[in-house]
Amino acid sequence: EEISDAGEPQAAEDKSVDIMQEDIGSILLSGLGILRSGDAIRKALDELEALSETPRNLLGRAILKSALAREESRGAHTRTDFPERDDVNFQKTTVAAYRDGEIHISFRDIPKRRSGDAD
Repeated sequence: EEISDAGEPQAAEDKSVDIMQEDIGSILLSGLGILRSGDAIRKALDELEALSETPRNLLGRAILKSALAREESRGAHTRTDFPERDDVNFQKTTVAAYRDGEIHISFRDIPKRRSGDAD
């Protein structure tokens, strides 16, 4: 048994979960920086898939798969392998769904604003 930063006893399995959470955070930062490439995203995805499945890991994989599927640069997120914005294919909402033990990524059209809609 170890003592946490708060001075409380910490079980070994709790410490390993804390380490894994830090690993997930580092992996996500490496794949999802402001400048990102398909290779970096795929590498981060492979690293997360090698870890135990936790809710944070699952969410991280969904974000990585979404970023990989969006083959464009938009706003402050630049894909070095797709440096241009692509409104024709990607001016859409990204949808991640978890079905049958798999993460599925799709895109949904953004509804057109009606003339009376507030900004």
